[in-house]
Amino acid sequence: MGRQAVKEESLTVTLHRAADLLGVSYYHIYMMAKRGELPVVRLGKAMRVSKKAIERILEGNGNEQDRESG
Repeated sequence: MGRQAVKEESLTVTLHRAADLLGVSYYHIYMMAKRGELPVVRLGKAMRVSKKAIERILEGNGNEQDRESG
């Protein structure tokens, strides 16, 4: 019997992907992570950003813009 491949969605993304999703440069994301402004998961030397952290950033920025324009 063959083994079925189960495709699960990753809970984290690379810094490069986080930069793409947020529309900023890799360097900007890297510096945010280094300063502790962006929570990251360290796996050895690799750093990953949770998708929930990215969503919180987007929600926070959206709320702040709404307050400024209201």
